[in-house]
Amino acid sequence: MARVISSSGTFESSEPSDSDVRKKDEKNVAGDMPSEARSVSSSSSFAPSEAPASESQLLSSNSAHDSAAGSVNIPIRPKIIDFSARRKEKTAFRRYILMKRCIAFFGGVFAIFMLVWTVLFSPIFRVNENTSQIEGANEWVTESQILKIVAEKTNRVYFAVNEKDISSAIMQLPGVCEADVSRKFPHSLHIKINASGPIAILHTAAGRYISVDGQGRAFASESDKTSVPIIDVNDADSALSNKAVHEALAVLSKLDESQRSAVTQTTAITQDSVTTAFESGYSVIWGNSENMDLKNEIVKRAEQQITSDGKPGFSQIDVSSPSNPVIKQ
Repeated sequence: MARVISSSGTFESSEPSDSDVRKKDEKNVAGDMPSEARSVSSSSSFAPSEAPASESQLLSSNSAHDSAAGSVNIPIRPKIIDFSARRKEKTAFRRYILMKRCIAFFGGVFAIFMLVWTVLFSPIFRVNENTSQIEGANEWVTESQILKIVAEKTNRVYFAVNEKDISSAIMQLPGVCEADVSRKFPHSLHIKINASGPIAILHTAAGRYISVDGQGRAFASESDKTSVPIIDVNDADSALSNKAVHEALAVLSKLDESQRSAVTQTTAITQDSVTTAFESGYSVIWGNSENMDLKNEIVKRAEQQITSDGKPGFSQIDVSSPSNPVIKQ
């Protein structure tokens, strides 16, 4: 460190002391700062702390500082909640949800209504006589008779048609032995029947001829008298309620058509004494209508045996007891 001798004879250092260096640095820093900053700094060193600046002063101060620094000006404002607008939004949202639910509800009701209408009332599934197929009809049980029953029992949707009800009604027709009714989707009926013609003709004391089937049901028209057995009765109505007549009709219904056409007379004093006379001159005592298949087989074999032996014809075959048949010459 260099020293110089003053006029007073003392030595002084030529280098600045530490306090001089610090003062010089403070002057340099103060010279670099803006005038506003120097004034604020000088005043803040000795003046007491002031009240906080207001929001507008802070915004203007930030804006001035950002402009001086060259940064982007981003305004900062507090969030303002409008409760009236919020209530309107909630009300509009509730209305939207309510409308949506109403549309869904009424849409579902309409869909259910259309489904019920289609299933129960739509012509797509409606069954009537025009959509029915009939199999097995003949001249005694005609299609028109069956279609009349179908028209009474149907004219409704496919799912509401009762096949058993229609079958029972068809079975009431004279000549119908069996009736099978089935539905075909979407609106058709298939009817299959087993029908026959008259089994016998009731000849009343008044001279009337009434054609009946095996169950005693009368046909509307008369049959050919030469091909159907004739039963003499006093009154048709009382005869059809007589058990002996019903047994005679049941026996005749079990015979072959060729046998029935060869019958010349049928008598039934009681329900267990049904007797038929044939063109060949013999008669058969059937008794009642039980075991008719076995009884008829015995009669056929007896005819074949007598014919093959060449013996004189027989006059009577009693098969009322099929386990002990009796043949009379």
